Amino acid sequence: MPALWLLFLGLVLMRHRLGRALVIVSGVLLLVGSTPVVGGALLGLLESGAQTIDDEQATATFFDAIVVPLGGAYADPEGRWWPLPGSVERTVRGQQIQAATGLPLIIVGGIPSPNQTEPEVAALQRVITLTPDTIVEATARDTFETARAIAQLLEDFDREGRSPRVIIVTAGSHVRRMVASLRRFGVEAAAAPAKHYADVRIARNGWLDLVPSARGARLVRRALHEGVAIGWYLVTGRIGLGDILSGT
Repeated sequence: MPALWLLFLGLVLMRHRLGRALVIVSGVLLLVGSTPVVGGALLGLLESGAQTIDDEQATATFFDAIVVPLGGAYADPEGRWWPLPGSVERTVRGQQIQAATGLPLIIVGGIPSPNQTEPEVAALQRVITLTPDTIVEATARDTFETARAIAQLLEDFDREGRSPRVIIVTAGSHVRRMVASLRRFGVEAAAAPAKHYADVRIARNGWLDLVPSARGARLVRRALHEGVAIGWYLVTGRIGLGDILSGT
């Protein structure tokens, strides 16, 4: 949208040199901002905020728990709340790691929106059955509060004198901010992102990543949204620059 605003302003001022310059700049921004390869590169920077591990590396020797921060919920016309697909995907992945390692599973999701009438974890349990030993945290409203709640829960864990370490299962774009927030509270983390399944038609035609598309705009938008959130956390002192860069 900012690029479209610039384009509109440029068209209004088209008779002036400034207007023509704005049209060119906005055109370049629209082209770059809707190209999948650009969105993928930006998301890659966010995903590299922590070491990525596979199931064989996720052992109880090095980690204390698996943490799944939920990604939102929505209300149906009857007012019942349901988890977004990303929340379901993360939870299933967390349960897979728990089955392989025996580590405690912590699901975190409160009420982030003023009009939301029940926690995200309650919505999740409408579609997924959680095992009795799953630890549910239903008060955290955002990433920072999630990190604080996790740190408080880990205080009761037996860590043999070492710093707490967790495996987080979240969207790749969310990894850097989540890990930085955990570091703010002295918790180290590795990431085990939920597995994604690519469209075989796109995977078969890699050149499509160079073509502007709605998919590219969606990827860039997701990366910019997360970048703004990280910037806000830095400005408000929720995280420091060291929290962002540490471990990268």
